Amino acid sequence: MKNYIAIFTLGLFFVGCVEESTNSNKSSTTGTTSSTTTTNPTTPTTPTTPTTPTTPTTPTTPTLSTPGTGSSTGSTDQKCFDDGVGEEGVNYQVLNIKGLGGIGGVRWDSLTDITASNGTSDIFITDSRLHMRVVARPAPGVIPGVCDQQQPYNKLTLTIGLFGAGDTAESDSITFNQVNVNQCSPVLRFVNIPTNSSLEPLRVVVRDVKWDRDCSQDMFRQGCNTDPMTWIWGDGVAGGGPDACWEIHLQIATDTTRDLPR
Repeated sequence: MKNYIAIFTLGLFFVGCVEESTNSNKSSTTGTTSSTTTTNPTTPTTPTTPTTPTTPTTPTTPTLSTPGTGSSTGSTDQKCFDDGVGEEGVNYQVLNIKGLGGIGGVRWDSLTDITASNGTSDIFITDSRLHMRVVARPAPGVIPGVCDQQQPYNKLTLTIGLFGAGDTAESDSITFNQVNVNQCSPVLRFVNIPTNSSLEPLRVVVRDVKWDRDCSQDMFRQGCNTDPMTWIWGDGVAGGGPDACWEIHLQIATDTTRDLPR
């Protein structure tokens, strides 16, 4: 009997040890799992790259007309006749000028050739600003006692000379090169404007007028590769020979008018 009790007691002791060992292992395993389960740190957000400021647009530099550009047979470019710019109340002036052909020299003079029908010399009164532009017009028809023939051309080249009131020496000049018919030249300005304390009109002349008529004809092509512009036929004397004529609109802006549009 004692042996049975001893065996039973030993069995209970053994079972208790096994249970304690098992629980100890479970506790140890659970602790290991708990200690190795970690939360990954959140990856920092990449900072947003600042937007590069937009480069300001450079204002377009106004572009002037190029001499001799445009169609020589097209209709009149209305931009050549836009209203003037500026605060002055009076628009720029326009003279319609016709002249004779000839080899060089003055072909129109404001002292003698302005008529009541196309203006007065007072439009040349200024002491600070004198801007001009030329619109080449088609060849005028026959004018009895002036133009004996009509010879069509596509381009005109001419020079405008400027004199002080009563002066005999030219103070400044500007040249308009190869302006197509029904097109306008660039706006050019006089730099050396004579002092005009008496407010008398300045004297303006049109000289050295050329055309491209000769170079547009097969029989007159000598030298046209170097210069397509030649003297207009005529001797510069009305009724003195077979004179051809030319025509322009001369636009004029002074310090008392609005400026020419560009």
